[in-house]
Amino acid sequence: MKIFCKDYEAMNFLSSDGELKLNQLVSYLIETSNYQSINLGLSNEKLLDMGYTWMIYKWNIKIKSYPRSHEEIKIKNLGERI
Repeated sequence: MKIFCKDYEAMNFLSSDGELKLNQLVSYLIETSNYQSINLGLSNEKLLDMGYTWMIYKWNIKIKSYPRSHEEIKIKNLGERI
């Protein structure tokens, strides 16, 4: 199984204590899944043309600590191609 990685810098959407909110972290996860699909040549438009879509059916999220402003985030997707 190929691992797809994407790096981000936490810049926005910080809570009052200066950490990234969980819902925004999940948004990065979804965005990474979109990039993975595009990297596989399966953009949303192409999938729709083929009569498919993608879905995330299981997550294994490990958060060592919540990122603070300007910290680097590395997201790894383990996914299989259609």
